[in-house]
Amino acid sequence: MPGRGSGYLLLVEDEPVIRAALERALSRAGYTVSSCGSVEEAVERYSPQNFD
Repeated sequence: MPGRGSGYLLLVEDEPVIRAALERALSRAGYTVSSCGSVEEAVERYSPQNFD
């Protein structure tokens, strides 16, 4: 099994089913994930201090 990930990721995906699947997979791999459905939403959430 590969090593566990760590860090905070901002996931941007407009397809809800794909976004949910990616968020689950990344969370299970050890990442903290904040997901957004659009670039505009991601820009509002992004802060260099919050994500790796």
